[in-house]
Amino acid sequence: MKRSPKKIIESERPDGEHIYLHSPDLELTDISDFPVNAQGVSFDPKKAEEVFKKSHGPYSNLHTHIRLDGAPSAEPSPKDIYLFLSHLPKFSHVVQRDANTGKIEGNTVLQRTRNTKTPTSYDAYWNTLKTLVTDNPSWHQLTGKIAKELNFRVKYIPTKGYEIDSAKGVYVNSSRDNKSTSVPQSRLERASATASILGIIGGAILIFSNFQTSNVSFSPGATPFNWQLWLGIVLILIGLVGGYFWMKGKKENIPRTVSNKKANKKRRK
Repeated sequence: MKRSPKKIIESERPDGEHIYLHSPDLELTDISDFPVNAQGVSFDPKKAEEVFKKSHGPYSNLHTHIRLDGAPSAEPSPKDIYLFLSHLPKFSHVVQRDANTGKIEGNTVLQRTRNTKTPTSYDAYWNTLKTLVTDNPSWHQLTGKIAKELNFRVKYIPTKGYEIDSAKGVYVNSSRDNKSTSVPQSRLERASATASILGIIGGAILIFSNFQTSNVSFSPGATPFNWQLWLGIVLILIGLVGGYFWMKGKKENIPRTVSNKKANKKRRK
């Protein structure tokens, strides 16, 4: 039975990086040149040649990064990008794994387009990079600059419960890292929801009971000031305002787990 790429990757011990080849008609195949380490990986040409002989469809390459403190584990290195551009796969994946459990935390996808430029040599590619680092960009910014310069796409796909930290270039646990900011937001949401429910229900009860017990007219001067009616109206207004802030808080707390779509659209232009 053909195993899924996720199952194959997570079955490997997280003691180093691995590189794989993938094609539609074959199972994900490890072509790493052993022994592996956490700082880098190279591929075994003989293993790659065996895959090419068996495969009859387009292929993509995939390699893993172990999440290390201070390392931009979600970002492809400049060398990774060069190998992607020079070996002509349609896609290349950088998969970040937890250093202890080996679980996948996110997948960064490089995609070739019709206008993608293939470097003539590594020296030419390196000269291009030199023009892009003059303002000392972060790893995340540098990846975007290279993609824009050489016309390929980059998409960040966090695993559920994770998000991309663009400042550090790493997938992080969204619930853990946002814990300090989520507590006051949840309190505000609960208060808004409570005000909305109590306001609308309380106001409706007051207004309904007022109509049941008295003949109310809105004509000027028809009746004296009716505090019960107006209190009910005020409570309903408070309920509507509370509902507005509750909906606004829910909308702001929706996690943005997909890469910046506007940035990707700019790269495609």
